[in-house]
Amino acid sequence: MLNIITEILVLIMFVSGVGSFLTLRPAYEIRSKTQKIWVSIFLTAIIAAFIITLLTAVPDFIHGFIDGISGK
Repeated sequence: MLNIITEILVLIMFVSGVGSFLTLRPAYEIRSKTQKIWVSIFLTAIIAAFIITLLTAVPDFIHGFIDGISGK
């Protein structure tokens, strides 16, 4: 289930990244409603993916590191 959520977030980031690229002027000139929507979706998806990665990958990494040090 978590893999499906992660893949959906990757798809959202890709689509909103393309949308941001197509509609985005320099970052300091974000004025139109469409630009603000694309950028907010893009940033929300990046933050959600980062949080999911921290909650899933980091504990596994730490557990593997501890097992490696202890010789298991």
